[in-house]
Amino acid sequence: MKIVSALLLLAAGLTKADDDKQVTCGSAIKLTHVESGGKYYLMSDERQLNTGSGQQLVTAVQNNKTPNGLWQVREAHGEVVCEAG
Repeated sequence: MKIVSALLLLAAGLTKADDDKQVTCGSAIKLTHVESGGKYYLMSDERQLNTGSGQQLVTAVQNNKTPNGLWQVREAHGEVVCEAG
C-alpha cells in the first residue's frame, strides 16, 4: 500500500452520496477519477524516475484490480501521526 495525505483524499472527491462507510486514518482506499464516472483509478508504480524530485510515479488506469491501486490514508506531511480508526 502507498501513503496518501488526507488532503489529497479530500481533493479527489472520494465520497459518494450512497457511501455509508467512513474513511479514517489507516483506511485502505482506491482513488477514482470522478469526472470519468469512476472509470479510471490511480495507481503507484514502483519505478523511480532518474530525474526530478525522486517522488513516485502515479498514473490513472482502467484496471481496478491492480495491486498498486490501494492507498493508505495517513496524516499530512509534517503533521502529527494520526491514530488508526
